[in-house]
This record gives sequence, C-alpha cells and structure tokens, in this order.
Amino acid sequence: MVAGVCNDGIASHLGISPRRAANLVSGVKQALGAETRADVVLRYFGLTPAPNIKTTLQKTGNFSLPLSRRKP
Repeated sequence: MVAGVCNDGIASHLGISPRRAANLVSGVKQALGAETRADVVLRYFGLTPAPNIKTTLQKTGNFSLPLSRRKP
C-alpha cells in the first residue's frame, strides 16, 4: 500500500486472489484505526493523519462552517 499499489497488484505480488488482498488491506486499516489507505501510509511513516471532519463534527456537535473572508 505504501508503494501505491492497488489490491490487484498486491494480490499478484503475494500470489493470492484480489479478494484476499482486499480483505488484508481492510484488516490492516482496521488494526491501525485508519479510514483510508492514505491514513495507513501516514501511520507507516510515523505521521498522524488529519482528523476526519465527520468524526470531529460528531464529537463536537459544531456543524457550522467558518465564513470565508473575501474582499469585495
């Protein structure tokens, strides 16, 4: 995943079915608490993924969006 390989590429490299590769990717994401492949890659490099806006909104209850400050 870190190399940007899709499930079919992972399957080919490991000699397994694409469905099995998808299940492995899903398991890795679940084990790391990652929502996306990008989150997995960030965690691999020791970085923290940006908080998910949906989760943040659910936790804070703040559903208002900041007003943009445009110049007329």
